Formats: sequence, C-alpha cells, structure tokens
Amino acid sequence: MTTLSESNDTEKKKGPTLPQLIERMEQLDELMFEAPDDPVVLQEHAETLGLMQGKIDSYKDFFDYCEDRAARLKEQIDEIATRRKRVQGHAERLKGFLLDRYERGEVMNGERYELQVKTTKSVVTKMKIPTDEVDLNWGQFVRTKLEWNKSAIKKHLEENPLSEFKEFASIKESKSINFSPKKDV
Repeated sequence: MTTLSESNDTEKKKGPTLPQLIERMEQLDELMFEAPDDPVVLQEHAETLGLMQGKIDSYKDFFDYCEDRAARLKEQIDEIATRRKRVQGHAERLKGFLLDRYERGEVMNGERYELQVKTTKSVVTKMKIPTDEVDLNWGQFVRTKLEWNKSAIKKHLEENPLSEFKEFASIKESKSINFSPKKDV
C-alpha cells in the first residue's frame, strides 16, 4: 500500500484523477478524525485540495461527491436508528409479555436462567417550584437549581397517605425484569 506522500510524487507528474482525489480525501478524513490538529495531516489536506486548483470541474465533482456521501451516511444513520427503535420495541413487548405472565402467577422455569421482577417506586411531581417565592440574597452572583427533594416527598407520602402533597406529587410504581443465571445446586 502506498502512503499519501508516495502517491503525491506520481500524481504530480500527470495529475490525479477524480477517483484518486476522492480516495485521498477519504484517507485524509480518517486521519483528520483521529488527529484533527496534526500539522502533517493538515498539510497533506491542503496539498490535496491544491491539486484540484484551477480545475473548477474537479472542485464541482468533488463537492458533489461529498454532498452525496454525506446524504448516504445520513440515510444509513436514519436506517440504523429506525432498526434500533424496532429492536428496542421488541424487547419492551417481551418485557410486557413476561410481566403479564408473572403477574398471572405462571411459573416460568429455565435451565440456565430465572426471572426476577423488581418493583420500584418513584415520585412524579405535577408542578414546578414557584421561583417567585424564593428569596436569594446573592441571587445575581449565585446559580441555584431548585428541584424537589423527591426522596423526602416519597417518605412523607408513604407515612401520610392523605397528605396535602397529593395535590402536586404522586408515587409511580414501575416493574422491571432481570434474567439472572441460576446458581448451581
């Protein structure tokens, strides 16, 4: 395989073709991604662009190639994102199916794994903290992020089910499943 500088010598004699320029730019793109501030890579990039100098057709062809390549990459990214969402949907539906079977009391045995269901409770607030009621003496000098202390609210709601906090907060229960390897008996 020839290096970028070796291929420069042969191309200076007769000039590179568009496919050769495109190949070199792709190699440079990879190098610039790995080392964007490397002066050698930046010099190679400038020299490659200089080989097209004065050839507006070459600039236009290369520009079109870059635009097309970017569009193809975007399409591939979009397709992969769609496939990822589809696979995540399969996993969520399977989770729902297994939770439904578990809640019905069905026993699901396996040779290598057992199903564990974990129930968690979290606080869901229904309004933001009213910032006009907060008095900060150093307000212009201090950044403050006001947020609910959800663990204190959760504890209060569990201890006082008829609390006034029910107006703006509630406890959300969620279940998750986990497949754990069976322990050798």
